[in-house]
Amino acid sequence: MTKEDADYCIAKALATGLLDSAGGLNFHMHGSREEIVDDIIERAEAWNQPITRAEAERLTDKAIRGIWTRRILKWSFGVSSY
Repeated sequence: MTKEDADYCIAKALATGLLDSAGGLNFHMHGSREEIVDDIIERAEAWNQPITRAEAERLTDKAIRGIWTRRILKWSFGVSSY
């Protein structure tokens, strides 16, 4: 990746609000597990970061587990910072 390509990607991420404070890309997705896996693959390719289906499935499962963990903690303990 050239410096110009990198600058473009950073500007694109900042303009769309997808870049978090740690420098990671954040995408909000909705749909079934399969739809989310397909979206991850599509968006990774759009960002020139190809990903395997297995890796997209692993990321999806990790995100789903995280959502349920936060919901359970909030419900059980009234934790609102998650």
